[in-house]
This record gives sequence, structure tokens and C-alpha cells, in this order.
Amino acid sequence: MYDQYLNFVSLEPGLFSLRLPEAFLTLNSRASLESEVTQAADSIASGLLSVLVTLGWCSGGNAGHCSENALTLFCGAPSLTSP
Repeated sequence: MYDQYLNFVSLEPGLFSLRLPEAFLTLNSRASLESEVTQAADSIASGLLSVLVTLGWCSGGNAGHCSENALTLFCGAPSLTSP
């Protein structure tokens, strides 16, 4: 069995990790290749989508609608645990 929305680890309510320890370095290093930066950004986007789907903030089938909802929620929501 494979859960397509399990790209993160939840450590406690309101706290999660995408398990990407090198992402910051990859995104901010002048030595990083464009393909490495693109891959890191894709991994981050996929992980954040997994978190949002798991929290029930969007349905898995409509990423565009999810992005719109996520931006609205993140800009106005007081915490990650309240949808």
C-alpha cells in the first residue's frame, strides 16, 4: 500500500517536517545547479501539498484550487491547526 500524501512527518500537532535536511543549502548555495534547485522546490511543493491535503484544507485532485485555498488560509489563519 502506498499513501501518496505521506511526504512529511508530524512531530506534534501544528509541527511537521518535510524531511529535507539539505533543502535550505541547495536553495541558497551559489554552487547549486538549476536542476538541483528545481528538484528541491518540487520536493518542498509536494510535501506542502501532502500537509494541506492531510489537514483537509484541500482535495488531492485539484492542485490549483488547493493552492488558492492554501494561500487564503495561510494569509488569514491564526494557526496551522485551524482550517
